[in-house]
Amino acid sequence: MQFVTQTVGKQYQDFADESSALAAAAGGYCGRDGNPESDLQLLQQQWLKTMSAWQTVQWVRFGPIVQNNEDWRIQFWPDKKNLVSRKTQQLLQKDEPITDAVIESASVVIQGLSELELLLFDEEYTPVYAADDPMAQRQCQLLEAVSNRLKKTTSQIAADWKDPAANEEWLNSIADQDEKQLASLRNGKIVDSILAQVERVKVDKLGGPLGFKNRSKQANGYFSESWRSGSSLENVKHNLAAIKALLAHPDEYDLSDYLIEHDQAELAQKLAASLDSILTQIEAVDADLKVAVTQPQSKAEIAKIYDQVNGLNQILREQLAPALGVVLGFNSNDGD
Repeated sequence: MQFVTQTVGKQYQDFADESSALAAAAGGYCGRDGNPESDLQLLQQQWLKTMSAWQTVQWVRFGPIVQNNEDWRIQFWPDKKNLVSRKTQQLLQKDEPITDAVIESASVVIQGLSELELLLFDEEYTPVYAADDPMAQRQCQLLEAVSNRLKKTTSQIAADWKDPAANEEWLNSIADQDEKQLASLRNGKIVDSILAQVERVKVDKLGGPLGFKNRSKQANGYFSESWRSGSSLENVKHNLAAIKALLAHPDEYDLSDYLIEHDQAELAQKLAASLDSILTQIEAVDADLKVAVTQPQSKAEIAKIYDQVNGLNQILREQLAPALGVVLGFNSNDGD
């Protein structure tokens, strides 16, 4: 229980705080006279901080986040059919004002971080804000309304983690168990979530841009998770750093200590070494993922990271789960 309230609860609260700051920044940017270019940069920086906070907690696949599939509302990706851009254009071309209520009833595709990235980083949209053009006002209406929607979503999830009634499904799943059963259930949910995140990093976040999911097998940087903002590799880094923290966090959940206590010290060291190696390799890439996969040398570096993530995936599936006595559940990336 301490793990739930301290680790995940804090991560969601951090995400909610950054989302609130983003909504405030969007309102300030659209509501005052200033330097559109420099002020937009500040807003972009806050978006990056908010996205980083989301990537840190994205691994969680239990509790309130899964009950209403809120992750799709927070971030619509992969966007295989370019729905974010298409629905944005449809909405901007209408005559009605774009209010919070309009976004509340709109598709989840345009209610979160993917929509905000489009509005804040895409070269089709960013020049409009500085123009004396009615479209600048409509884009600002959309920017503010989506930011407010994201703030509402993240604030509710953070509150639900603190509310036993709202978090009933998670609480019931680990309640009234003896210590051994409690550890098994808790570890099972955590390992399932970690494995799903690592597989998503491998299959979608790296494999997609590398071309491993295409019939043509051709690399395509536009399949990167955050290609407009150039933060795709930063996302992966935050994903893996969050998992690393779960392995060794003496004040909260500490999976390494648990493994060591159960005569699995070698496995704990192997997991830590694998994560450290991947994170070091990511730091060495001197290009954004969108560009890196199009250049032979950096593409080879990304392919090496992919192989390392695949190795981590195998350790989790073939060694960690059995060591903890965990029966793995199904996730959407199984079989890829």
